[in-house]
This record gives sequence, structure tokens and C-alpha cells, in this order.
Amino acid sequence: MSSLRFEMDGEWDLEDLAMLSTSLKLTYAYYYWIAISPEHVPQDIRAQISTYFWSGEYIGPRFNERLYAAVPHDSRLIVISIQYNSPGWIEVQGAAEALKMAGEAGLAWVIFAERTLDLLNKIKKFFRDREIERIPKKVSLAKIGGATIDEARALCFEIGSALAFDDKRIEGLIELAGSPISALRMLAALANEARRTGDLEKAGKLKLPRR
Repeated sequence: MSSLRFEMDGEWDLEDLAMLSTSLKLTYAYYYWIAISPEHVPQDIRAQISTYFWSGEYIGPRFNERLYAAVPHDSRLIVISIQYNSPGWIEVQGAAEALKMAGEAGLAWVIFAERTLDLLNKIKKFFRDREIERIPKKVSLAKIGGATIDEARALCFEIGSALAFDDKRIEGLIELAGSPISALRMLAALANEARRTGDLEKAGKLKLPRR
């Protein structure tokens, strides 16, 4: 287990606190499973990730809650210290590698925000141009075609590197998600969550850990 401390400053309202709490919990749920070798992730979790991200349908809070609920109790995210004064802080504890990856992704957004936004737009265009924004669950990879799959895989490495993933971690995420299509949607979701915490830093309300 490890901890991350976020310095807080400026004027916070309840919406800011709720957004930070939700984003941290969601991001941690994803990174907890990404940080584990795919062969050690329970099959039902792998199936859920593959199915939900494959179709491109709306991924609601119920799916995110299921991912988090599957995290072992002794590895779940907990607040170990908090001070609401400005300046203040919030310090959370969880699985070391998951916290490390979440912190690096948020910081990467701050540093490479413009590049990552361009990549997200590029990914949206990819799904739109190939007419795979919504994919019926029974449609196979073979039906989509090798060229499209190869392009999705290349985009995984582009957006993954923008989130501070190394090549081995990106390969593992593709294996976890079951296909480059599902992995690409998952990486886009992670980028959007990193954007939330990154935007709080840009607003002077939060300082992401540097280490």
C-alpha cells in the first residue's frame, strides 16, 4: 500500500469536492485492475471490461461501482488525512502501483493537455469515420477488419503514452480489454478522468503530486 497527497487551495464548493471524490474513486478502480497482470484479473472483471468498452454504449455509474466493489477490501481507496482550510490537503491510501499510475496520468494531462485533447478528437474521428461508434455485441473483430484493428492499436499507443503508460503497460491493457477497440475506448475514458483533476490544478484548486 502507498499514499498520495493532493495539496488544495483556492475556493472550493461542494461540486468540486464531489467531482474530485468521484473521479478519484473511478480512476482508482480502473488503475487497480490495469496494474495487475491480465492473467491475474478475475475472468468476470475481464469480461465486463471487454463487453462494456467494446460496444461503445454509455458506461454508467453502475459499471464503475461494480469495478470498484470488486477491489479487495484491504486494497480499496481510503482517506487517511484531510484539511479543508485553504491551503489544505487530502491524502489517500491504496494499492501502490494503481496510485502511482493515477497520479502520473493526472500530471501528464497538465503537461500535455493540448496534445491529449487533439488525440481524443482524433480517436472520436476514428470511431466516427469507421462507423464503429456503436458496435453490436455479437460483431466480431474479423467483421471489423484487420486495418481498423491495427489503427486502433496504434492509437492505443499514442493516447497511452500521453497518459504516461509505457509500451508494456499498454500491451497489458489491450490484453485486459480483449481487443484494441475496447482498450482504446478505455484509454479515452481514463484521459477524460485525468482531465478532471488536471483542470482543478489549472484552476489553482489542486496540486497533483510530483515524484
